[in-house]
Amino acid sequence: MTLSWGVLPVASLGAGFLLTALGPVGSVLVLAAVMLATAVAATASPAVRRAPPLPTSTDTAPPRRTESDDDGLRRSSRG
Repeated sequence: MTLSWGVLPVASLGAGFLLTALGPVGSVLVLAAVMLATAVAATASPAVRRAPPLPTSTDTAPPRRTESDDDGLRRSSRG
């Protein structure tokens, strides 16, 4: 996350240069091509394709509140 925040000023500067040099349509086309190339590279990467599944743990999730829980709170707060 820190790396992504550090690159934001550089990305804004690059977008400004693209807008100045190519105009809005050209800038969007260049950025779309960069995004497509990134997606293709990530899809072709064996590290991404063979990544282990994320652990699924249901015991760390907070309990769900129901409407009956809300009604009980409303009744007890009325006094």
